[in-house]
Amino acid sequence: MEGKYYVYVHKLNDEVIYVGKGSGSRMYFSHRSEQWKKVVGENKALIKIEVVKRFDDDEKAYKFEKELTAYYKSIGQCKANINIGKNHVEIVKQKISEKVKGKNNSMYGKKFSNEHKRKLSEAHKRENNHLYGKTGAKHNCSKPIVAIFPDGKRIEAPSKNELSEIMKNEYNVSSSMINNLIKSGEPLRARYKRHEKAKGVMVKYIVA
Repeated sequence: MEGKYYVYVHKLNDEVIYVGKGSGSRMYFSHRSEQWKKVVGENKALIKIEVVKRFDDDEKAYKFEKELTAYYKSIGQCKANINIGKNHVEIVKQKISEKVKGKNNSMYGKKFSNEHKRKLSEAHKRENNHLYGKTGAKHNCSKPIVAIFPDGKRIEAPSKNELSEIMKNEYNVSSSMINNLIKSGEPLRARYKRHEKAKGVMVKYIVA
């Protein structure tokens, strides 16, 4: 039996313009990014679809997709792929940092007394800290995580906290919603207009 997941390419005039990963009917042309539409233009009827390799494991398929994308980009092709990943995360983190600098920070100009600092410290010590006793894979800071959008876009982050920060600032998705998406394994249902950009996104930890 062939694997559930596959890595595929879209070719236009014998050039690979897009590398993607999916299952079912993902290889076809619905829900494509603006970058893909810009590259393809009025030539959708000329696009050829080719499945390169199939996988039983989602993460292995994603790894192969990244490697194949990197190869085609190195030879000047794959122009419809959006660069998502570490670079995207760093750009968003920089934007967030700029937003909370100086007077934009709600704590700007405020000072805590030594007594208040001591109480804050005590409140987060040992058993009072929600991460107390958690190490390795159990600690949020050591668990890489990914948000996967219906159009194939992926946003990876080294921890749930960082992904939550990105999703909150870029897509109005709160940390509690991220937690619910992880627990349920289901795509986001956009019940409110402010979540429309994130409709269908799925969030899960990346298994090494």
